[in-house]
Amino acid sequence: MKNKALTISLAAAGALTAAHAVRTALYVPKKQEAAQGEEETVNLPRYTETLQGAIRCRTVSNLEEEEVEWGEFEKLHALFETQYPLIHRKLKKEIVGRAGLVYTWQGSDPTLKPIALLGHQDVVPVPKSKLADWTHPRGRGAGERGDAAGGGF
Repeated sequence: MKNKALTISLAAAGALTAAHAVRTALYVPKKQEAAQGEEETVNLPRYTETLQGAIRCRTVSNLEEEEVEWGEFEKLHALFETQYPLIHRKLKKEIVGRAGLVYTWQGSDPTLKPIALLGHQDVVPVPKSKLADWTHPRGRGAGERGDAAGGGF
């Protein structure tokens, strides 16, 4: 009697598993139209000019702090303030250490979890033996076509 009940239970479980596998294999999700937002235009010349200006800042990192040109970080920060005035009016800016920046964008619902968007401002030094390998001069900011190129120092 126990063997018969076990056999029936195993057969039922196998049938359910098989039915579930077939249903999963044949499932086709309904197509949903994505919400269409407004078309966004990008001011490519302004974007390129801003990026070129940032590339020209010699924000070279170094383990020896006295070797760092801190004025170059200040120049980059000034560029941020000039090119992104709305961010500097709306967000809280904190300077961490000598050149670290933290911007806080306070949301309207304090119960929601925060997010972090991260970036860096520094470049690593390029050994003099590798300078000939560069396609574009370091720090120039512009390639032959007027695009942004030539980062690193």
